[in-house]
Amino acid sequence: HAILNQFDPATPEGQHHLARLRSLDCPEGGRWLEALPTSPHLRLTNSEFRYALQLRLGVATLPRNAVGVTCWCGHLLQPSDSDHALSCRALSGATTLRHDLVKDAWRRAARWAGLDSTVEPALTPLRNGNPRPHAQMARRGATTDDQADRDRGDILIVMPDAMTVVDVSITHPAAESHAPRAARVDGGGWAAQQRERIKRSQYEVAATGAYDFVPLVSESFGRLGGAARAFLGKLADVAADGSDTFDRRMFVATVQRELGVAVQRGNAIMCKAGLRVLTRVSGHAFREGGPPTVEGDG
Repeated sequence: HAILNQFDPATPEGQHHLARLRSLDCPEGGRWLEALPTSPHLRLTNSEFRYALQLRLGVATLPRNAVGVTCWCGHLLQPSDSDHALSCRALSGATTLRHDLVKDAWRRAARWAGLDSTVEPALTPLRNGNPRPHAQMARRGATTDDQADRDRGDILIVMPDAMTVVDVSITHPAAESHAPRAARVDGGGWAAQQRERIKRSQYEVAATGAYDFVPLVSESFGRLGGAARAFLGKLADVAADGSDTFDRRMFVATVQRELGVAVQRGNAIMCKAGLRVLTRVSGHAFREGGPPTVEGDG
């Protein structure tokens, strides 16, 4: 409470920090700090770890003299924009990479629970009971990817009781559009709840009982949305399958660690992409940096 009382919820800067702190007020928000680098999915490079700590502590990730630069998205950077990259609309490629890291972590969790999965399931065949989506699209003469993208989920997981389509997404509670509300919700999670509502309106209306839908939302500081927490619990139940020796809490904590590391790796990708944008908008004849090299002596 003493930390929260340091910030004024009536100011943009105060809202930004309060939204961050309320998002971190959960067990899974710090699971990545507990991760031992025993697999590639639990490893953070030095720079990734540094970005993760900066974001957690509210320390600026931009160069200190970046203030006054106008980003490609049209936003004029201010001193309080410590994590602009996490909500920048010009970094779609980096956003996709972060999304895919988290999506892969959820697929691994399903595999550990003994469940089969596939990516980008076509939803129209599931609704219509037609198991041949490509033939169906060919008969309709569909040649563009737009409609196919709108009619696909992220992962199809065959649960014991239902075909379940999940949509993976990450939202930033300290973004300018979220912070005023996220800063005031005790217990945190407002941004995740908002994203869940949007995703349900997009997917569930057209489902008509053909499949179960679950929005797996993570906030950029590591918090899971309510639906994601419940689904993780369901995966743990399936993995346990009545066993008295299965450590359910260990399963949940392990998945949370992998999800947390995936989010932080993705955040670092976005922060690094933000630095590249600063270079592009600040001059002409952009030259991409190459890998570090060491000159030999012969």
